[in-house]
Amino acid sequence: MQPFPSVEIPANELRPGRHWYATATAIAVLLIVVGAAIGVYRFNSAIDSVDTGHQFANGDTVTLRLEPGSEKAISIGDSGGFFAFAGWLILAVALPVLGIGICAVIVLVTAFRRGRHRRRLLAGDPSAGPVAHL
Repeated sequence: MQPFPSVEIPANELRPGRHWYATATAIAVLLIVVGAAIGVYRFNSAIDSVDTGHQFANGDTVTLRLEPGSEKAISIGDSGGFFAFAGWLILAVALPVLGIGICAVIVLVTAFRRGRHRRRLLAGDPSAGPVAHL
């Protein structure tokens, strides 16, 4: 049994508006999709850059003749390929994490401020704005 009847405040009277929840979701989804797209693209390019059609057995001696303009190359060591790949993968992970973090902050701030505004309206604070049903 409630000692006082609960007063319903229409959701559209609370500030900030509920559109901030949709904005937070849109930001999170966008950054997750961009991060996933970067990750898939970079992973596919790394796989496609490996030429598995010409494998050599252990102990074989191979003579190569490379001409200018040839599409074939010999890779000895890392000329930035691994580090560039790792950098793109870090970005592909960081963007979704950033999107989820931004979303969480916007949702928490919006919920906190809407709750505070609701309490001010229920208390009859004139600075909270007009409430026709009280």
